Amino acid sequence: MHATLTARMVRVLFGGFTAVQTFFWLARVDRFEVLFWWTGEMWLYVLLLWIKDLALAAAAGFLAARLLALVTNAVAREESEPPAAPRPLAEAAWALPVLVLGVALRWSFRSSNPPGLWVDTVYVARPLFGDGVVPFWGASAYGESFPARDEVLSNVYVTFVRAVFAVFGSGETGLFAVSALPGCVALPAFWWLAREAFGPRTAGVAVLLGALVGWPILLARWTATVVLLLALVLLAAAATLRARRTGSFAFATLAGACVGLSLHTYAAAGAVAAAFVAFALLEARDTRTRRLALAAAAAALLAFAPL
Repeated sequence: MHATLTARMVRVLFGGFTAVQTFFWLARVDRFEVLFWWTGEMWLYVLLLWIKDLALAAAAGFLAARLLALVTNAVAREESEPPAAPRPLAEAAWALPVLVLGVALRWSFRSSNPPGLWVDTVYVARPLFGDGVVPFWGASAYGESFPARDEVLSNVYVTFVRAVFAVFGSGETGLFAVSALPGCVALPAFWWLAREAFGPRTAGVAVLLGALVGWPILLARWTATVVLLLALVLLAAAATLRARRTGSFAFATLAGACVGLSLHTYAAAGAVAAAFVAFALLEARDTRTRRLALAAAAAALLAFAPL
């Protein structure tokens, strides 16, 4: 006899996992040494802290279980029912407030929700300080004292940082915006990708997760080049699916341009570009699809050319 997990058991386990994770996060915020400080003067305050943490953890677990049920039911409906005609007003009424909330979370509570400045951003911004002029073409040295002296940094990415500094300044806010802005762009890109892949209802749940889940918010605060890579890859994937579905050369060009621009960011972008090339080769089965792939390739090469 093989034991199987029912849908109810999966929801209970997922809700319990979320509740435990939420409790430990709240306990770290309140500090464990305070939660175990049972003295005559502190016992009431400590008891209230325990009640608060346990209640919030239970609520988070319940909401997580309900959200999982909504997702699984939505997926089941998408697979069993014919796709319903999208209702733009209802979809916008849900997606836009969630997007606004996600953007606000990426800019607020900076002191209580780190991680903060990543060292790579210091090397990225170094060419912008002093009297040196950084051209749009070519690359710059990746820090004079950096151990890997043969590494270079694309001047296109330096130009992006210069544009951010022009709006937000070159201080703490400007450095924070280097990743906060791509983190905000990644959120609607994630919604668009989910909508192209699974439909509007699943996209509505996806944008909620993208707005509230911790690691995308933390990543948007890390001021690292990988944040812009993630935003560009999400846009490229969504535009690729849209071009494949509609046969649009404009979306194919957008997808290729995003892939080409991603090569100016994080070192792993080459592997991402190779994945898009493999997808294009697998999908290029007729003349129309091959032309779309060629348009995307031309846009990618043009976007990559400055390096």
